[in-house]
Amino acid sequence: MEIPRPKPLQFAGPKPLQFAGCLRIGGSCNGLVLLNSREDLFMWNPFIGCCKKVLSIEFLKQYSDSSIMDVSGLCYDSSTDDYKVVIMGVRDGETGMACMVGSCRTKSWTKNCDPYYRR
Repeated sequence: MEIPRPKPLQFAGPKPLQFAGCLRIGGSCNGLVLLNSREDLFMWNPFIGCCKKVLSIEFLKQYSDSSIMDVSGLCYDSSTDDYKVVIMGVRDGETGMACMVGSCRTKSWTKNCDPYYRR
């Protein structure tokens, strides 16, 4: 008697999006995946294939043309029923690292910290 092999799960990929360059995974929470492009952040639900722009990251350009999003994460804040995005943007030529928290509900960013960073 042959035991059937389990079938791999099939996920619907994100619907076509308008973005510059490629998408990178920035984190996940509660089954949702944070995707980032060069200018925007998207929330993707792989089970239903729905993808939605949630925040812009254009503001990083104010730090430097070569600022990068070094670390990012996604979490759920039950006290406000909101998903929050945390990013660390390195500022070239300086010793600071800007930590920003974005609200997916209000579409706004808050500078949370500017920790001292040594190279």
